Amino acid sequence: MKDYSVDELTITQADGSTQLRLKAWVLSDSYTISVYSGTQKIAQLKPDTARYDVCAAFHMPIEDNTYGIDQTVGLKGTYRSVRIVVTADGEDFCIGEATDETPGFLEQTTAKLSALSRNIRRGLRWAWNDYHFLVPPAVLAEKLRSEKRRTEQSGEAEVLDPRDPEQYAAWLAKQTYENESGRADVTFVTRTPRTFRDYPCLCMDTLQPERIHTAYTCFAGKDADLYEPFYAYLPQCEGYDLCVFDSDRLDADGNRCDPQLKPEYSPDTLRGVNYIGSVFAVRTECLKDLAGMEMDPYRILLELSEKDLKTNKIDKVLFSDQKSTDTKKTLDAFFRDHGIDAETEEADDACITRYALKEEPLISIIIPTKDLASDLETCVNAVLEKTDYKNYEILILDNNSEEEETFRYFEDVQKKHANVRVIEMKIPFNYSRLNNIAVSEYAKGEYIVLLNNDTELISGSWLKEMLGWAQLETTGTVGIRLLFADNTIQHAGILMGKGGIAGHAHHGGMDNEGCYYDLRIPYNVSGNTAACLMIKKDRYIACGMMDEELQVAFNDVDLNLRLREKGYRNIFLPYVRMHHYESKSRGNDIAGEKLKRYMNECVVIRQRWGKYIDKDPYYNSSYSLEADYFLKGQ
Repeated sequence: MKDYSVDELTITQADGSTQLRLKAWVLSDSYTISVYSGTQKIAQLKPDTARYDVCAAFHMPIEDNTYGIDQTVGLKGTYRSVRIVVTADGEDFCIGEATDETPGFLEQTTAKLSALSRNIRRGLRWAWNDYHFLVPPAVLAEKLRSEKRRTEQSGEAEVLDPRDPEQYAAWLAKQTYENESGRADVTFVTRTPRTFRDYPCLCMDTLQPERIHTAYTCFAGKDADLYEPFYAYLPQCEGYDLCVFDSDRLDADGNRCDPQLKPEYSPDTLRGVNYIGSVFAVRTECLKDLAGMEMDPYRILLELSEKDLKTNKIDKVLFSDQKSTDTKKTLDAFFRDHGIDAETEEADDACITRYALKEEPLISIIIPTKDLASDLETCVNAVLEKTDYKNYEILILDNNSEEEETFRYFEDVQKKHANVRVIEMKIPFNYSRLNNIAVSEYAKGEYIVLLNNDTELISGSWLKEMLGWAQLETTGTVGIRLLFADNTIQHAGILMGKGGIAGHAHHGGMDNEGCYYDLRIPYNVSGNTAACLMIKKDRYIACGMMDEELQVAFNDVDLNLRLREKGYRNIFLPYVRMHHYESKSRGNDIAGEKLKRYMNECVVIRQRWGKYIDKDPYYNSSYSLEADYFLKGQ
């Protein structure tokens, strides 16, 4: 029996005829569909639709695929019920029934995927962004262009571009806001006299907490304008140490543009740009040790980032602001005053922060592999030839290789390089277990890098850059930008909820194309792919290592989120690059036990991390999960 899913199946009668609506897919290169009423065959249909989402979800070839059918068919005569039967590879099976008594009723009478088929249906809508994505970016780009044309023609925009003033204005026009129902115990603090309704306002050049007699202090920069709904949300600061709001900007003509839809509190992102802006509310008690500080909102936020804060992020655009122009000066002063050995590099209104290495510890680079010697050689040679950090070892995990070429390469690379070891692991493939054994039994390094065998290093400073962040006491994993062979983006951090579980941010986007923060500076993410990931060894072990129940998919997602639960923050470095040719040696999860395993892993992650899947803390809820960093349509 083939794998399949029915997205839509209805019948309606009118003027002595019946209209059948069928949208479905079947995982077969060639199949036909017969429509029955009772035992009478009343129509036969052929697949007519390319389903690249199915290709991505099940790792099928994309060339000339017609896995899908999307047809509305007129049938002579009136039929109260129909049964849909698929014939594929000499096998007949029913994929659904519909009756006119319950329009749209669908019963999968022989669902091979049973309950899990229903769970994955949602994921197949977005499988363009499947976590283990195999559809080339060029195909994805054409699909997105096609979808854009379709929504423009229908007038039903699913997503809106926040960089387009007209689309942003259309999105704003449909926003709803809470009614004002209470008054906040807040004093506004500014550097120049201003009025904020009937709330008290104090003008200060330096922070004087002793003058503030309310529970909360709301800072308002000189160029910030509060929109009317702001005051309805101000009471929501109660119970928190810091409350943050979304913002936008006003252009020269006073039109609203450039929305800043912010993540939840991201202290490491803050050390590169004041993404919060100049309007935020703080529990006054948290300001007492900052008395005498210059009234610079960014510097105050940096000082607060040193504290353990309970924060609230309100996903509503409630004020306008202007971009900060003194980021580097403020950051340098903060690092100097706190004795933090870090350098900053300007990137327009933001900064790339690099932490000086406290020492040069041994780093263990772990590469699981099975055959594909030429790909492995490309990966290892790039590391050996380009890496400018000297104290590292490479552990190649030989998981049941069979080809003589592979064994010759193992022998040769170990003879030539004393810091390369091949470790034989004759166990069934389990990505989590392979890495766990390597870390716990073989890795000598204080830090480890998990690395795929189908990668090729671009940035020679990668280990120094990653170690600078990994050495911080607050850091969980450190990831980097991974690119396809055509330099489109394969990974820019893990985005929870994308596709129903998790996906790679900016997947398929252009490497030189401006997007969120223009991918310039380090920023907090929910996680990083284990295709290239650094973590301190003792933290990896302390959090329980990779879950071996998750043999192939989502084990890195799980690891990242367990670190977050323990209070660590995961960091993505967009300016460090590596090619990733993606899952060459893993094979295709087409059907049978592999498919069952993959779907079971989906269920485990959904049950374990549902709160993050429902709301990624580093992805604003106003953004769409269908198109990264685009506004949700209405």
